[in-house]
Amino acid sequence: RRPLPYRVFACATWELLYGTAHHGISLSTFFNRTGWRAPTLVVVKDTNYQVFGAFCSAPWEAHTSYFGTGESFVWKWDSEKEKVKVFRWSQENTMFQLARKRDGIAVGGGSNNAVRLDPDFLNGSSGPSETFMSPQLSSSPNFKCLFCEVWGFTE
Repeated sequence: RRPLPYRVFACATWELLYGTAHHGISLSTFFNRTGWRAPTLVVVKDTNYQVFGAFCSAPWEAHTSYFGTGESFVWKWDSEKEKVKVFRWSQENTMFQLARKRDGIAVGGGSNNAVRLDPDFLNGSSGPSETFMSPQLSSSPNFKCLFCEVWGFTE
């Protein structure tokens, strides 16, 4: 089974919408560059070189509560097996995406966010999330972000 939905997998072009190395570490720039596009693929590499992220079904815009759909999932790179490990919606809750101007962005919820990034994209956290029944995705529960990229898809 392919991790990405067919409508995305079959796309001709992937486009880097936001990258900390290219666009800086500004949440407002992140919102301006990604807010009208969906779905997106978030890629994070922490300073221990663990790579992980999320496929997000809804556009990134500031909200007061969670948003998105069950098409969303989180993932991490398994360097031993050299493949992506995907964690799909568990149907335990609907805490898919969260975006708040003062708090940053998050994917997954319950006891922990599967992926959470501070508004400056320098620090984040990851823990077991009931939304996806996912383990901690990063190398440690609280991590420093080496880079973050958000990719969009065009047909």
